[in-house]
Amino acid sequence: MLFFPLKVWASYLLLCTALQQPAARASQWETIHETSSNVWGGRRTPPVRFSHAAVVLNDQVVITHGFFYDVEARASQWLSDAWSMSTQSPYTWHKLHNSVEAAAAQTSYSKKVTPAAPCGRYGATAVVYNQQLWLFGGTDGGFSKNQTSNRKSGPNMDEVYMYDPEKHSWTFINGRGKKPIPRYLHSAVVVDNAMLVFGGSEKTAGDVWSFSLKKLSWTRLSHPVAVSKGGPGSMYAHCAVAAADGSGFIVHGGRHVDGDLSDVMWYFDIHKRLWHKLPVHVMHHSNPAPRFFHAMAAVPLVRHKGGVSGTTKGATAALIVGGSIRSPVLLCSMESWLLIVDPHTSDQIWKRLPDLPYGFHYHQMVVHQEAAYITGGHLCSEVKQHTNLPHLYLNHVLRLNLSFWLDETISDSHHKAATGWTSHKVNHLMF
Repeated sequence: MLFFPLKVWASYLLLCTALQQPAARASQWETIHETSSNVWGGRRTPPVRFSHAAVVLNDQVVITHGFFYDVEARASQWLSDAWSMSTQSPYTWHKLHNSVEAAAAQTSYSKKVTPAAPCGRYGATAVVYNQQLWLFGGTDGGFSKNQTSNRKSGPNMDEVYMYDPEKHSWTFINGRGKKPIPRYLHSAVVVDNAMLVFGGSEKTAGDVWSFSLKKLSWTRLSHPVAVSKGGPGSMYAHCAVAAADGSGFIVHGGRHVDGDLSDVMWYFDIHKRLWHKLPVHVMHHSNPAPRFFHAMAAVPLVRHKGGVSGTTKGATAALIVGGSIRSPVLLCSMESWLLIVDPHTSDQIWKRLPDLPYGFHYHQMVVHQEAAYITGGHLCSEVKQHTNLPHLYLNHVLRLNLSFWLDETISDSHHKAATGWTSHKVNHLMF
């Protein structure tokens, strides 16, 4: 029998572990841009921000608008610049559009004229249609209209703007028809050539609106439906993704304007104009806790033509990350979850993915070619105390390769289906 020193055996065991799980270890969240020491970033780095808007446009991650409080200047900073980041290493940032001068916006509003470009705002949404970015809503605490500088919610916005990346310019879109009430912290998705808007910070913002991106006109699809009457009620700081089959959209999380955090998913059918509750199926409490100010992005299942066992081929996949799981004293979550759900049957799979390096909320996330990108955000106070990050506000970029997790989740679903597993049960694997 051969005997080897302890250090040799230890090295051998570490090597075996590395060889057994190379994909899993390589599929953690990686920080591709650290938060800068300067809150204003730099020539190739956007300023810190939270509650901004983010999309994928022409294979680039695009962020715009948002907010942060400049502690040194003791001033609220309502951002209106736009930046793009390459999805190829080294993930370089480029400024697309300079900030809109607050004074110019104030002059326009004082004359009851909508500014030609969107001034700084927080809680707006952005979607992509025909390779153009469409921005809706938001608030600046009344700064652009009343010349006040505070962080309180003030006159909210109901404007639609379109950004054309070829012309590097914004255009105000004066939509036809009755408009939804001004709002922020709502959700917006594109389904069937329309931008669908739900919820927001106002108590009456539990309605659903459709903005035709072809006809440039508004249509109300649903009045608010109270929880007691089988609907989600009015909520804000939730997330939504379009159903993969184009039949509507799915809502997760959020806070009711007059109540608690939501741990229920909802599906809105645009053809029947009805809400359907999608109860989160619990197994050993392995589903996400109720949360708001989190991020959710649709994940394509294009490579997986065989579908997912226990669901239809039209099942929708989404990644859910971070947020606050407590209110009013906020508690930031580090959790990442992959959800695959059939909104027509409520069949669903939940899979725990690698945790974030630290918890935060008010961030944005997009998915492009099976990779997720998180931009910006806001630390909770207790997280700031345990990190070396320079500010509460972030301009980091985190990336997660989803290929490994998608392959494993779908392979696992086929295997368990063959042994009597049902998709109502949660697939709970933690890493």
